[in-house]
Amino acid sequence: MKIIKYKKLSNNRYKIYIENNEEYIFFEDVILKYNLLITKEFNDQLKKSMDYDNSLWEIYYYSIKSLKSRFKSRTELYSLLLHKEYSSDQINIILDKLTMQGYLNDDLFCKQYINNQLITTNCGPGKIKINLEKKGVSDQIIYSNLEDIYTDDIQCEKIDKLINKFIKSNRNKGGSFLRKKIFNYLVQLGFFSNLINQEFSKFDFNLNDNKIYDNEYNKLFKKYSKKYSKEELEFIIKQKLYLKGLKKSN
Repeated sequence: MKIIKYKKLSNNRYKIYIENNEEYIFFEDVILKYNLLITKEFNDQLKKSMDYDNSLWEIYYYSIKSLKSRFKSRTELYSLLLHKEYSSDQINIILDKLTMQGYLNDDLFCKQYINNQLITTNCGPGKIKINLEKKGVSDQIIYSNLEDIYTDDIQCEKIDKLINKFIKSNRNKGGSFLRKKIFNYLVQLGFFSNLINQEFSKFDFNLNDNKIYDNEYNKLFKKYSKKYSKEELEFIIKQKLYLKGLKKSN
């Protein structure tokens, strides 16, 4: 097949015009590998090799573009490429190449992910670990980086801030009720229970319970006093205070 002319396209590709009016699109890397600029011809057997290499370069450049938009783990990129219906064998060839070139690095990805989570979220190390496992990062890499980056001091600092924020937004709740609610919230975020309890010791959750009880009681009394009899009113008020974890202490 004799090549009549070339037409440069975007993304390192060329359209090749053949003498029988056929057209093919190949990456520049393939054209250079097979010396098509010099020989200006190829046969069917050679084209099979060119098509194979062209697929590899297609996967390669798509991967580079994807990694530029967001750094990914090897497993993430593999799943993305497999979803594009590329061959598993070819995907692994390209992933190995990207790893050798430094574009794929699960250890570096793990470090960046943890630091990003520290800055942009309230996630504790437990939740971050689960997310990284879903992205295919090995436990060894996860544990090593979490230990180095997400230290106990950073955990305690975040826990303190979240406790203070939670208390400020729940001033009408009883101390025991609030403590339990905050504990469950922090555990769900992935913080370690021993550090949560350690930081809880700095707070007196029941300090203002009687004052909160009186304030909430008065609000409820004003709200329902005209709707219920004395006996019903007292029952309804105590029920609503109980739901807020409020109980009058002696």
